[in-house]
Amino acid sequence: MNHVEAKILDGVAFLYPEIFSDLDSYCEKYKFYIDDAISVFDREIQFYISYLDFISNLKEAGMNFCFPEINDKSKDIYCYDSFDIALANRLCSEKAPVILNDFYLKEKERIIIVSGPNQGGKTTFARMLGQLHYLSGLGCPVPGTSAQLFLFDNLLTHFEKEEDIKNLRGKLQDDLVRIHDILQKATENSVLILNEIFASTTLQDQIYLSKHIMRKILKLDLICVWVTFIDELAVMNEKNVSMVSTVIPENPAVRTCKIIRGPANGLAYAISIAEKYNLTYNRLQERLNK
Repeated sequence: MNHVEAKILDGVAFLYPEIFSDLDSYCEKYKFYIDDAISVFDREIQFYISYLDFISNLKEAGMNFCFPEINDKSKDIYCYDSFDIALANRLCSEKAPVILNDFYLKEKERIIIVSGPNQGGKTTFARMLGQLHYLSGLGCPVPGTSAQLFLFDNLLTHFEKEEDIKNLRGKLQDDLVRIHDILQKATENSVLILNEIFASTTLQDQIYLSKHIMRKILKLDLICVWVTFIDELAVMNEKNVSMVSTVIPENPAVRTCKIIRGPANGLAYAISIAEKYNLTYNRLQERLNK
């Protein structure tokens, strides 16, 4: 109603108070008429239908979705031809190609260590894995052709965010406080996503702090994806799996955004770029001797 109609109704209620009083009593008496389960279903089905409507555009663009197998016992997980939904939605609207990625963990494997050059799709990969578990927990189809995922109790994430001057903490202290809170909530049934933590401190301190956190994660035996440029973390334990973002071999400055299993070797990318621009030690020596 507009304000005029509302004012008219107020006048009618003033003229006939008994009728409107009976109406108030009726509404109060039967306000819990709708069963709680029906009420929850009514609210949640709206999200589900909206989600199906949202991904229909991606399906029309050729992107695949599937209902994953959900397991609350085994931590063997996998997904093939998956992608970040938010990024795919933008790329499809721009008629740009979407890069698909696979991953799996089996037997004792628990932690995926993602390394490689900047702007190579590492953070997108971590976000994708979080989306997969979150959506599967809601009973929604997930991006990919085939998937098996773990039924988690908590999905915990740590992504970089701007400093908050109100909490009077520096960047490193804020990271430590956030990580501490996350690990306090984490259980063996949690899924943890970490994205380049402790970037504000020295490499030596990053390695020291990261190894302590890694030991805690290994002790909890939870599923984790950790984006980092610290190669040592990839070989710290048999539960760790190394995945790297790749580049075009002929032109290492160009990222493929494809994340594959492989040994972490951040130096290899630096050497490739140095070779491309003739900045290796041998090439510099040759140029200096001319």
